[in-house]
Amino acid sequence: ARGLSTPLDDAERMIRNGLLAAQVVSTDWIPQSDLVDTKDYAYTMIRKRAKGAFAFTLPNSYHSYNTDLMGGALQSLAQAYRAILTKKEDAVYVNLLFDIDTPWFQCRSEVPRAGRLVLESLIRIKVFVRLPTWVVRSAVKVKVAGVAQKARWQKEYLALGDLPKGTQVQIKFDQPKRRTEEYAPGFAEPFNIEWLGDTIVAMTPRPTTSVPLY
Repeated sequence: ARGLSTPLDDAERMIRNGLLAAQVVSTDWIPQSDLVDTKDYAYTMIRKRAKGAFAFTLPNSYHSYNTDLMGGALQSLAQAYRAILTKKEDAVYVNLLFDIDTPWFQCRSEVPRAGRLVLESLIRIKVFVRLPTWVVRSAVKVKVAGVAQKARWQKEYLALGDLPKGTQVQIKFDQPKRRTEEYAPGFAEPFNIEWLGDTIVAMTPRPTTSVPLY
C-alpha cells in the first residue's frame, strides 16, 4: 500500500513531473520571427536554438518560452543532481532514483520505463538505497553480484551492506498504476491523472492549444 509521502518523495515527484517535463523537446509551437538580428536580440533559427531550453508550463501543456528561465532551471537541476547521492564516511546513500556517476559509485535508473536500478560500487563501501513510499516492499527483489538476497531495510533505505569494489547490484520493484483527480489554480475543472509509480503518464482533459507535456 502507498505510505505517507516523505520530503524526498515530493522532491522526486516534482523533479520528474515538473522540472524535467518543462524542458522544451518539441519547438513547432514557438513563433518564428522574421525580424533581423540586432546587437541585443537574436531572432534567427529560434526554434532550433530553443530546443533543450525551459518553458513556463500549465497543467499538461507549455505556456510560453522564455530564455530567462534557463538560469533558474539549470541551477535547480544542479541542486537536484547533488541530492541524488550523499557520501558519509564509509557509506553512500542513494536518495533519488536518477542516474549518477561519482568516483566511488554509479547508479543507473530505468524508472519509469521499468522498475529497475543497476548499481556498481567503484570502491569498497557500504550502500543504502532509498525506495519511495509507493514501492511495495514485499515485491522488491535484490541481486548482489548476481546472487539473490533478502531485502533488508533501515527505515526507508534498502541496506545493501559493505560492497567490495566492482560489485554490481540489481534492484527490481513494481510500479503500480493509479488514477487521481487534481485541481490546479486557474482551472475550474479537475484533471484526471494516470500514474505509473510516481510518474505522470497521461492527463485529461488535454489542452486544445499548446503542446502536451505527457
